[in-house]
Amino acid sequence: MSKLVFESVQAGNQETLVQIRKVVKNENFNPKTYQEIVSELLVTSYLSSKNSSDDTRDRAKRLAEGIGAYHFNIGIDEAYDKIVGIFEAATDKKPKYESQGGTPSEDIAL
Repeated sequence: MSKLVFESVQAGNQETLVQIRKVVKNENFNPKTYQEIVSELLVTSYLSSKNSSDDTRDRAKRLAEGIGAYHFNIGIDEAYDKIVGIFEAATDKKPKYESQGGTPSEDIAL
């Protein structure tokens, strides 16, 4: 969609330019690439944990760069540990990955 908007602006469509300026809340916005439009509209995040690989983290970063999105890598180990702790306290059961003897449901939940 951002490519279509950019092409319309490049073709001189003033109404498109007026509308994209309203959307990004910048009356002087004049995109030079479609990625500039994306960077004003889209934020991506990768929620990494101790179970994440460098490969998946890099893929998320490259995808964001490719489309021009603003990107965050957010570590969630502390939140993960707390949620698992709450589950353990409530059920008196420690969830496991399927590869460690857990159920498919446990695996997905983790």
